[in-house]
Amino acid sequence: MSDLNKLLLSDVFDLLSDYADIRDELDDALTEIRILCDEMELAMSDISDELDRVEDHISGCSRRLRKFREMDPVKDELPFKAAPALPPDKKGGI
Repeated sequence: MSDLNKLLLSDVFDLLSDYADIRDELDDALTEIRILCDEMELAMSDISDELDRVEDHISGCSRRLRKFREMDPVKDELPFKAAPALPPDKKGGI
């Protein structure tokens, strides 16, 4: 085998070795990306569940507030001084 062929063969083996190293690194990176995607999906699910709980809580608070506004409490029975009622055009709604 000539020196040129040995040099070319050596270069080919070096390239194959480099290719194998790069492929291993890409496989590792792909695995890490897949793990990250799974973790993100789990986090998004947790966030969605928490938002549902917050929405339920806000709905409950809103129902209680509407119910409270519908009540006509006797001012003398309140344990605090009641604020004067706002005129109908100044009332804020939820």
